Amino acid sequence: MILVVGGMAQGKRKFAEGMFADRAIAGSAFSENSGGGEAKASWDWADGAKASLEEFGASPHGYHFHLLIRRLLEGDPSLLAGSGWHGPAEDLPQRMAEFLFGTCRDRILVTEEIGSGIIPLDPLERRYRETAGRVCCRLAEDADQVWRVCCGIGRRIK
Repeated sequence: MILVVGGMAQGKRKFAEGMFADRAIAGSAFSENSGGGEAKASWDWADGAKASLEEFGASPHGYHFHLLIRRLLEGDPSLLAGSGWHGPAEDLPQRMAEFLFGTCRDRILVTEEIGSGIIPLDPLERRYRETAGRVCCRLAEDADQVWRVCCGIGRRIK
């Protein structure tokens, strides 16, 4: 797994597409480029804001991962998460790591870093922020690479 983290609107997904262009070929279909007929890799990203757990787990490229965690904590019925996902938030980091590494070990995962700044007053917001951070820490432990992106520039931290 390659984990790409950074703040909002910092160019994380574009960085990943440029840095790991060879991985798009392995995980996605080719499409014809309208200018000149050159074949170009197509990135099929699973969006954590919309995808079901099954779709997200099967995709070699996922973004908005932090929003998938939020949807799990809120009990979003569109996830079709099943009974295995309803439990203490403290268990979520381990369950999520097992799920993601078990469904597609060779994936690129892009997520927003949401743990900085003022601590929210809303209990759900605090729990979401803490859980997302703990899940990302757990994923980073076993990830092959971890990148932090700021202003579109990536720095490898693992």
